[in-house]
Amino acid sequence: MVAFFNLLLYGLCIIIIIKVMINVAIIIIMEVIFLMNMLEQYLVPGYQVREMTVKEKQQAKIPVEERWIWYDGKINCYGSVSKISRPFFIDDWKTTESQGYFMA
Repeated sequence: MVAFFNLLLYGLCIIIIIKVMINVAIIIIMEVIFLMNMLEQYLVPGYQVREMTVKEKQQAKIPVEERWIWYDGKINCYGSVSKISRPFFIDDWKTTESQGYFMA
């Protein structure tokens, strides 16, 4: 009788462990799907670009010697237009400007 209950308990433990492993796998897969879902953010004409000041770089903890620009304007992500203000590293900005979009 004791052996039967031990076997039953062992079986229940295995079932619980398998369920937990399946749930963890599902969570990991969902995180990968959502984290990798980057979308094109198209630049809307009429934006303004200026070089970041030393003070702005210091506040953002960016090395002063690096060249960064500040983008103020609208972006269009699949019809959802929003106004943003964000920094770009100068090389990234050149690529973004030539392509007309950035990934975010």
